[in-house]
Amino acid sequence: SDDFTTRNIHHSMVLEKGGRYNTGLDVQIFRAMWRAIILDDEYRHVSWTIKVDPDSVFFPYRLAPLLPQYADSLGGPGISLNNCKVGLHGPIEVLSQNAVRTLAQVTIMCFAQFTGQCNFNCYAPQEGEDIWLDQCLSRYTWVTYIILVRLFNFKAVFQCVCKVFCSKG
Repeated sequence: SDDFTTRNIHHSMVLEKGGRYNTGLDVQIFRAMWRAIILDDEYRHVSWTIKVDPDSVFFPYRLAPLLPQYADSLGGPGISLNNCKVGLHGPIEVLSQNAVRTLAQVTIMCFAQFTGQCNFNCYAPQEGEDIWLDQCLSRYTWVTYIILVRLFNFKAVFQCVCKVFCSKG
């Protein structure tokens, strides 16, 4: 279809498991992906960039009707549609064009922070890419998070994830 584009990110897809939740330590893979998106510069020609994990099923027609209501909010540092009150969790990230542009401006600093190559306020290197993106955007940018719990339509998985992370908020 002409409605979406895929790219080879030219990076190893070998995934180790670990961290406090024994999940995929995929920061390096998705950092390469975001780098490819930023360098490709094609994100500047669309309003939204949607990242979907490769082991997920995504139906764009379910997301598309939700996006027009945010058209007036696309300026400034951008917006990120989020599925949980206490952080980004799950197989999909939805960022406005300006949010990707903002991410491009801080991604090197964020990666240094995440991998412990920093002088202050580092965060755990043994987390997944959703935690990396969440922490990068929430700590170092003014990207607006819009909570949209219905972003996902997989009740059992969401309830499991959200019982662990979202019950606080």
